[in-house]
Amino acid sequence: MRTRHLELLIGRTAEMIYMDGKGRLTGRRIVVKAVKDGYIQAYCLDRRAPRVFRISRILACAAAKGSRPERRPAGSALPPGPPILS
Repeated sequence: MRTRHLELLIGRTAEMIYMDGKGRLTGRRIVVKAVKDGYIQAYCLDRRAPRVFRISRILACAAAKGSRPERRPAGSALPPGPPILS
């Protein structure tokens, strides 16, 4: 999965196919918060919790149908989330 493709999804809802550390495949709906150092920081809509995903384990990812970037007032900060691993 290309990092640049994932960076275009920041602030948007995306659907992805992810393989966990044990080789299990799952479909996830996420809101991408950040992309850095081989990881995606996101809010998982399926698990209803913040999550960090390893980019190398993402098999497919695309913007969800009808997804648009989040709109925030100028000067507002993103809500705190889990740290991005580096």
